[in-house]
Amino acid sequence: MAIVAFPGGYLADKYGRRKLITTMTFVMALSNLFFAFAPSWHFILIGTIVHSLCLIYQPALFAMVQDSLSPERRGMGSSIIQLIHGTFNTPGPAIAGLLLLAFGLETSMRIIYVIVTILYAIAAIWRLKLKETLTNGEPLRFRYFISSYPKALKESFNVWKVIPRSMMWLFVV
Repeated sequence: MAIVAFPGGYLADKYGRRKLITTMTFVMALSNLFFAFAPSWHFILIGTIVHSLCLIYQPALFAMVQDSLSPERRGMGSSIIQLIHGTFNTPGPAIAGLLLLAFGLETSMRIIYVIVTILYAIAAIWRLKLKETLTNGEPLRFRYFISSYPKALKESFNVWKVIPRSMMWLFVV
């Protein structure tokens, strides 16, 4: 996530959020199939790399949420989203335990990854309804994913010149 956050934020601010979010959610859904049907560890490695690269949409999703909320409601909105996310994760260990007891480790993991693929695909289809919140973005060109990284990294360090020094200590902590 740390590697893709810089270019993800840059691409979200330069080209817009919606297309990046929806495209990467679809690819992330498909990346889980590498885990579900992996005949060897090589496929798990490929799935992990693809899955991790798809996290480039996370800054765009966060920015879209923040853009969609009024400034005085952003803290509350982010807290509610985290509450919902945590609540839906709560039954996960119990479901995984039941699958483990019923099917064994490998088969239950494959079933879980198929379920996760289906849920990501549903989320990706649902995200097609998102409205772009960036009004002055340029058309997204996928060839800029790699070439935008050095510029995004440079801009992320330049931000420390304009924010209060106390933020540096919060970042370190």
